[in-house]
Amino acid sequence: MRSKSWKKVWFIKSFLECSEKQPLHAMVGFDMLTRKQWDKVIYFFIDKLEIKGRESVLEIGCGSGAFLDAVKRRYKKIEITGFDNCSNYIDVAKQKLIGRFFVQDASDNEWDLDDTFDIITSFSVFQYLDSLYIATQVMENMFKHLKKEGKVFIGDIPNKIFEDDDKEYRRKEKKYLLRSPELNADHLYYDKDFFITYVRDKGKRILILDHENVINPIFPNIKYRYSLVIS
Repeated sequence: MRSKSWKKVWFIKSFLECSEKQPLHAMVGFDMLTRKQWDKVIYFFIDKLEIKGRESVLEIGCGSGAFLDAVKRRYKKIEITGFDNCSNYIDVAKQKLIGRFFVQDASDNEWDLDDTFDIITSFSVFQYLDSLYIATQVMENMFKHLKKEGKVFIGDIPNKIFEDDDKEYRRKEKKYLLRSPELNADHLYYDKDFFITYVRDKGKRILILDHENVINPIFPNIKYRYSLVIS
């Protein structure tokens, strides 16, 4: 299964990449970016959330906490919570950030949470899910833990219409080979209509952010992704 293969990939990478010298974003696969470039990308997206500064924020698949770290550095008084299926990354997040962090798989039927949140985010995670059915289940859990007037941000979603282009880029770059054929995991690609239909049925609004506006020459395949805000 796709998710199990990627879990192995990130478990291995967590051993290879987690060190005191590594920036948080570099530990989770964005080592082609400086921290300034990483912040620029993240702030482009979070500006769309219109954060006031005292919200509670939950991140699904938080890894080392790189996304939440960028948010927290801008908005000092927000409360952050995150979970990830890799215990090594959670250990890093606990060491580096002030917040609640625990081990959990986004695909689990129930999340170990009683709280609701003002903002729920998931950045560069949905491509690792096994199916659209699982993606729907994850979004159902997001809305279960979202406050009535809350917002959801799902970032870095592989665009179905660019699937062939993205696969060719990844083939040339030899992404995540890690010397083991069984770890050559693929991505799940999404039509925008999948999210548009889901959000419409929820009676919510959706803002789709095409990534052409945040292309970075060091991160060329960002143009094959999109992100969205649900409110």
